[in-house]
Amino acid sequence: MGKDIRNTEIARAIEAYFDATAQGNEGDSEIELLELEGSALKYKIKVRHRQTQKIRIPGDGKKTIVIYSLTENVEGIIDVLHPDPKDLKVCFNSPVGKLCVNLDDLIKIIAAAI
Repeated sequence: MGKDIRNTEIARAIEAYFDATAQGNEGDSEIELLELEGSALKYKIKVRHRQTQKIRIPGDGKKTIVIYSLTENVEGIIDVLHPDPKDLKVCFNSPVGKLCVNLDDLIKIIAAAI
């Protein structure tokens, strides 16, 4: 078991990165697992795509309805000092189809921090 690094600058950078990939006005991400053992980074991130809309219902006031809500888990292990290029491409589902991101820039930030 590695060192839990969820409450670090590394975690904040990762969460901000995945927050930016979340779709919808209430889209966000949450780090469920982030461990560093040597140069191996093990991660599990929940990405939530969610769009809501407030509507006015006569005689009932305003209500919030959910247009869409989709949660995907992104997980893996990356050697941050010697990353394999195939480990840096991460794909997951979104409301508009498959979304792929390249973690290359993020890994450089993490490698510099360890």
